[in-house]
Amino acid sequence: MAAYSRVETAGRAGVDTAYVERLVDLGILAPSGEDQFSAGDVRRVVMVQALEGAGIPLDGLAAALRSGALSLAFMDAASYERFAALAGETFQQVSDRTGIPLHLLLLVREAIGSAQPSPGDRMREDEMAIVPFLEIQIAHGFRPIAIERLMRVQGDSLRRMAETEAAWWNSEVVMPALAAGKGPEEIANVDFSDELNTLAELAGTLARLVQRSSLPYGGKPIKWLGDGVMFHFRDPGPGVQAALEMRDGVASAGLPPAHVGLHTGPVLFQEGDYYGQTVNVAARIADVARPGEVLVSEAVADASQGIGLVFQDIGPVELKGVSGAMHLLSARQA
Repeated sequence: MAAYSRVETAGRAGVDTAYVERLVDLGILAPSGEDQFSAGDVRRVVMVQALEGAGIPLDGLAAALRSGALSLAFMDAASYERFAALAGETFQQVSDRTGIPLHLLLLVREAIGSAQPSPGDRMREDEMAIVPFLEIQIAHGFRPIAIERLMRVQGDSLRRMAETEAAWWNSEVVMPALAAGKGPEEIANVDFSDELNTLAELAGTLARLVQRSSLPYGGKPIKWLGDGVMFHFRDPGPGVQAALEMRDGVASAGLPPAHVGLHTGPVLFQEGDYYGQTVNVAARIADVARPGEVLVSEAVADASQGIGLVFQDIGPVELKGVSGAMHLLSARQA
């Protein structure tokens, strides 16, 4: 377990040493030795400073901790290791050292939904991990506007994921547990964590299968849609081959049967995603495909001749949101 001095604790929390000493005097922090603080203590300092900034007096906070009405012990949990400490340089200092435009560095924090920092604010350790990526782009002449666009899309995606996960955890785990009278230590028990780990392993298996089945055929996964995945392929034929291989791989992995729909035509690419009628029709075809079935439009079948595929006509099918019946075919290897 990491141990920090008062000076190191203050530095990692972004406060002065006197603030740490005051928290010790109030009993909010309790060093394990004469001058030894844990990573949990660093997080407590950050949390307490935020609570004080929100209008909660330190004396009142200390009294609540002494009476047992409040506890910050949960910040020692390993799961809180994901919260990064402050690095040793400010945004301005990193900009001066690396040559990265200051506004791009400030965007690192702003892009994920946090308030824009000041040039004199210290960067966080997780933010510092982005610096080499920015350095490489600047060194190779990438335009700042293009870098900014990419960062905003990446940051927005991460922010939306984090907000959705937090809302899910609060509504489905925290609130029911509190309503049942459980304490913080009981909210996420070992059995529940094991179940989540099992699901994560299944998701990882599916993600690897998806990548390995699509890339050799010139395709790429675009986005996950609940229990489905949207792909883009340069050519229809290889897309059908990849779909058949993916379907078989899903079955071999013991996952629920896949059902796939493919269509071909023009699409609009914007900010890493594909849009247009072609995308909508492909999704509707997938909706009517049965478990284990790969359905394609007539246009896809016509463009996939001569590569060892067989298509069985299933006739015209009415698709939701698509005017007129579409001729669909079921694909299989010859």
